[in-house]
Amino acid sequence: PEKTMDFGVGYELDKDISVYWSNRVMDKVSATMTEGSKPLPMYWQSDLHIDYRSSKNLKYALQVYNMFDRENYRSSLQLDPNGMRSEPLSVMLSATYTFN
Repeated sequence: PEKTMDFGVGYELDKDISVYWSNRVMDKVSATMTEGSKPLPMYWQSDLHIDYRSSKNLKYALQVYNMFDRENYRSSLQLDPNGMRSEPLSVMLSATYTFN
């Protein structure tokens, strides 16, 4: 891409809960890495990340990728003339336990 911008905002609601919202915008992206390939529409993806620490050793995380389910395309290394579609809306929930 000729132009890329990443920006985000994070906030700690209290000592156990934090929220982070991130965005990536790309403009003037070519469908392939070869010279003269067709331009793709502007790429904009918003993601949300929430952490919750329930105890000293246990933390949960919720991640929402492409939260507005935009149909974004990026450059394809396989020379696909239409570019490669980014992942649609997806959600991941995880738990992390640390042994001390």
